[in-house]
Amino acid sequence: MKKLASTLPNMVLSLGVITILSAVLLAWVDNVTAGPIALAAQQKKISAIQSVAPVFDNNPLDDSWEWSPSQSARPYSVYPAFKASW
Repeated sequence: MKKLASTLPNMVLSLGVITILSAVLLAWVDNVTAGPIALAAQQKKISAIQSVAPVFDNNPLDDSWEWSPSQSARPYSVYPAFKASW
């Protein structure tokens, strides 16, 4: 295989192809790992809630809301954990 001459257009073309391939590979990896990462983060929050709350049967993440004591204060996330009593 013949080596390309080391000229500016050839270098730009080579770096452009490498950049495009890297971007496609990174986008694919992000697409493949986004679901498992989100699931792991959700499970981490639920296990943290389980460690401080009594037994519950709802999904606190689905029932959560934000609360702020004032306009300038940082908002808090509230995760209500409860057990339905039948």
